[in-house]
Amino acid sequence: MDEIGKISEKALKGKSLSHQVKLQASEPAAYSDVYSFVPDSEGEIATFVFRYRSKSALQAEGIIPRTPSPTPLEERPLEELKPEELRELLRRHRERDAAASAVKREFKTEDTGDDSRTGMDHAQSDLEITTVRRIKRPRISGSVETIDLTDD
Repeated sequence: MDEIGKISEKALKGKSLSHQVKLQASEPAAYSDVYSFVPDSEGEIATFVFRYRSKSALQAEGIIPRTPSPTPLEERPLEELKPEELRELLRRHRERDAAASAVKREFKTEDTGDDSRTGMDHAQSDLEITTVRRIKRPRISGSVETIDLTDD
């Protein structure tokens, strides 16, 4: 029998292919049943329809529902958690707390209108202080090399 060759992408039309079937030479069976043929109105002897795909291929095409993802540890009741899951949950909470305490805290100062500490009255304190960011300049190497391209 001939081997199944490559299948063009156009023939697949976006469907995934994970299994193949081929015919081979006949082999004698250990036992067989005998059936008598009763022709139908169309005169067909048999109709074979093969519809087999792997479970993952059927899930990928949306034919059968996907396996539900497990519920996160944080959303599950503590009574249902196993000891190793409890340890993992505790480790996550400790990491989250450590990360939260490491965050730099910034305090915003508000203008209270009290200018006695600066020695200025309110009319003089309408100055705005801004910081200017320095512009990056390219570094210049110590030696400059000149190449003469004129042909004298």
